[in-house]
Amino acid sequence: MTPSRKLSDVSAKDVAAFIMPGGDTWERDDPPPELFEVLTALDAERVPIAAICAATIAAVRAGLTRGRRHTSNGLAYLRHHVPDYADAEGYVEAPAVRDRGLITASGLSDVEFAQELMAELKVLSDADRELWAKLFRGGRMPPDS
Repeated sequence: MTPSRKLSDVSAKDVAAFIMPGGDTWERDDPPPELFEVLTALDAERVPIAAICAATIAAVRAGLTRGRRHTSNGLAYLRHHVPDYADAEGYVEAPAVRDRGLITASGLSDVEFAQELMAELKVLSDADRELWAKLFRGGRMPPDS
């Protein structure tokens, strides 16, 4: 993935959704402070923010999970990578979770992550999103479609 602009150039009026892909970098390196500034500004403007796999670490560090249901690669995983993690009461053991514009998912839940992001952005009808998820999760058209 190649970024199309610098963090300092991100404006809420130009962003439909901010997606943070997973990867080992989130586990090793602290994100730049500019990322937290952008995430806070986008969240204040109600721009959807989506984080999958290790990117959920950045969502937690940015404070996006406070008062919101969320998930990750496991509760112990978040506690390990964010020692001061204090939002466990909102943690949900689920493939993907969407709560007030924040979409989080386990690294094994790419289809569910995309399905929740599409729901947030109102892409496809509920029935069509469900069919889409069955298609991509099952690898073929469901017999009832």
